[in-house]
Amino acid sequence: ADIAVKLGDYLDHTNDVVLSIRADALTLPYARNALKSQLLTLARNGINRIVPVSEFGQEIVPHGAELDRQRRTVALRPRTQTRPTRLTGSERNTMLEDAKIAWTYFEQNTIEATGLCPATVNFSPRDGRKHPTVTMWDVGSHINALVAASQLGLISQKGFDRNISQILTQVRGRSSQGRLLPQGWLRVDRQKWGNRNFDGSDAGRLLASFENLRRFAKLGDRLGELVDTWDLDQIVVDGEVNSITDGKLHSVFRSHSAHYSARAFRMWGTDVRSPYEVTEGLSPHDGQMALLEAASWIGPLGAEPLLLEAMEIGMSKESAYLAEVLFAAQLEEFEESGRFMAVSEGPIDVAPWFTYQGLQLDATQRTWALDTVGHDDKYMQPAFWRENLVISSKAAFLWAAYKPHDYSSQLLQHVRANARTRRGFASSIFSRTGRVTENYTDLNTNAVILQSIARMLAEA
Repeated sequence: ADIAVKLGDYLDHTNDVVLSIRADALTLPYARNALKSQLLTLARNGINRIVPVSEFGQEIVPHGAELDRQRRTVALRPRTQTRPTRLTGSERNTMLEDAKIAWTYFEQNTIEATGLCPATVNFSPRDGRKHPTVTMWDVGSHINALVAASQLGLISQKGFDRNISQILTQVRGRSSQGRLLPQGWLRVDRQKWGNRNFDGSDAGRLLASFENLRRFAKLGDRLGELVDTWDLDQIVVDGEVNSITDGKLHSVFRSHSAHYSARAFRMWGTDVRSPYEVTEGLSPHDGQMALLEAASWIGPLGAEPLLLEAMEIGMSKESAYLAEVLFAAQLEEFEESGRFMAVSEGPIDVAPWFTYQGLQLDATQRTWALDTVGHDDKYMQPAFWRENLVISSKAAFLWAAYKPHDYSSQLLQHVRANARTRRGFASSIFSRTGRVTENYTDLNTNAVILQSIARMLAEA
């Protein structure tokens, strides 16, 4: 009763207050009536507004797409926990069959004279074509495929040594404007023949594969000598890795590959910055928010190169958190719509032929967006996204290797049932129609599948 009488005094000069009343304080009718009178007086004075605590909380809590995604990730955490299982003998044999299928791509397409392999192959009877060049990203994937094939017993030691030696010879680089650097692309059918450009992101992929090769084949001295010949310090400006096109430097800092590349560059002695490393000095909550905002600034978030870190150089805390966010969103989509989701970068068999697909972190509703190399406006439309969203075959294997879970297992079974071909795994399965790019496959898809299988069998 005393609290009710003095309530107005307590609330004077107070902006916000939460009023909590014990039930035993209102046992007397006088106390209840006095409190009711005080509250009515406060509500009618034109200054105060009385609302339930739940409504008050909704008003004062901050809102935003990234914050909502962070909360959804936390809410889904009980259902996204890793559920490791030991592979049975039958499951191991199935994995080895998958590996043999992926390795078929390299057996059928590697050019004996150069040791290189086309980036993509279109097997269509009408307009079939083998792409005649490879980027350094492709070359890095090829190296990782050879390491995995050796681990899985799909290639002899002699064959492995010969092919690795050929590739290292091809990537010695080219001098331009006083800089010796790996080329932007190489012809697969000619000896050390490529352009004068340089791609900073692709170089990061190549360096990461060198680290994988250094650990596996004990080629540290040879690889170190090769990297030391490159003028990598000359493409770093203000801590940012740059590409070179037509003789001009272009920063690749605004890219999801920049963090992965930064870690690889550092492993070979070149210190560069990462756009993901924004959490220093922040609380865990604020650090996650800063990271989500940094990632949304870049663009749609997919499985690569996010999960490649885990396969090759070990997962950083930044990529581990973003992987949790992406996996949770994919599981959320599956539980709500029944649609499998495995977004990544990779080729499709229609224009624009290569897309970066991922979760759009700054969208207020869960959105799966696409981007292209040239950021062409005609491909940046939701209608185009819905029509060309695909399940990435390699992403399915990456999730199975990185995140053992019921969803990952079902996703892998779906890809295995639909994307196996006589020439390797098809690159993609269109989400809306279920159509498979059965006449279209690529080096990166089959290389990453080999990597993932080698990882799963080694840990089983």
